[in-house]
Amino acid sequence: MDLALALEKKGDWVAALDNYHRAALDEPPPKRGIPQRDFDAQHKYQGAQQRFQQRLADLRSSGKSSEAAALEARLHASEATPKLDEKFHAVMQASTQAMMESASTTRKLPPNRPSKLRKKSSHRTAAFPKHSAS
Repeated sequence: MDLALALEKKGDWVAALDNYHRAALDEPPPKRGIPQRDFDAQHKYQGAQQRFQQRLADLRSSGKSSEAAALEARLHASEATPKLDEKFHAVMQASTQAMMESASTTRKLPPNRPSKLRKKSSHRTAAFPKHSAS
């Protein structure tokens, strides 16, 4: 995240956005009950995208439309180039998200089975009375 911020301040928007994006992909999903660092990379990436759009608007309004167009073209060219690392992270993130959603859905289901087992076991104990030792 520090590198992305430094690149943004330097004016290298394409590299900065790429680093913000990588940080957002690499950030692990939050785990309940476990203390962990939260870099909030996804929100920082979205903020950087908004600042980039504002930068383009500022360039255009100041009469530098060709510079804005060139910067936007560089960004689109870098996004169009498929990166194996990003594909891998995107698939892993989607998989993790699906597992978390599946687990939360499973936890919300009513526990019917254990209550049936309890009823069956109570019937068995009623059928066999305790013998007293004489």
